[in-house]
Amino acid sequence: MGRKNPKEAIAYIRKNIDYDGYIYQYAQYRNIGVKGLKEILEEIVEGSKYFDDYKDMLSHIQTIKEEIKEGKKKKIEGKNAVTLSTMHGAKGLEFEAVCIAGAVEGIIPHNKSSSLSELEEERRLFYVGLTRAKSHLTISIIKKRYEEEVKPSRFIEEMGLKTSVNEFSIGTTIIHSKYGRGKIQKLQDGIAYIEFDKGVFSRKIDLKTCIEKDIIFIEKCETK
Repeated sequence: MGRKNPKEAIAYIRKNIDYDGYIYQYAQYRNIGVKGLKEILEEIVEGSKYFDDYKDMLSHIQTIKEEIKEGKKKKIEGKNAVTLSTMHGAKGLEFEAVCIAGAVEGIIPHNKSSSLSELEEERRLFYVGLTRAKSHLTISIIKKRYEEEVKPSRFIEEMGLKTSVNEFSIGTTIIHSKYGRGKIQKLQDGIAYIEFDKGVFSRKIDLKTCIEKDIIFIEKCETK
């Protein structure tokens, strides 16, 4: 165990000690949903992959705790600070800038929400989150969650946002549905010359066509 990095150690515990089985038994004993507990475990696994040893991981956790504490202190004192909040918890509040992180299927709407009434409640919460921003709103998405590909939230598509050709420029990082992440190297008459995979290969694409068919997106999904 001492020679394993945090991610490998967690995988070892889950497989060889059957920690997942313990989680299932605990959920049954406490009469609570096992899915929520497993989500927490997956979040720990996801976070652990960025660290080579336990010391760095624990140090990072401590730093985050201190930053949250400092942020609360600044908020009380009326100073500029980042507020971490659920969309539900942000009701009635307003901020100059709001960032909604991880707006993908399974998170918003949550995979537990399946009925029409539950989806409508999630849609309403997403609207609450959007309208907390007074002047600047950023919506971010991720490509993978728990090592599996995920799709942008259906609520983003429902907003009817369409990227304009004018938003693309030389140096813009884009996401292509087939080729992945790339960077625009040249623009000419609506045609973009894009390098993918850190310059391993390049493609020439028609921006207008690709935008209309939802083939490419600017990496940062943002609206003001």
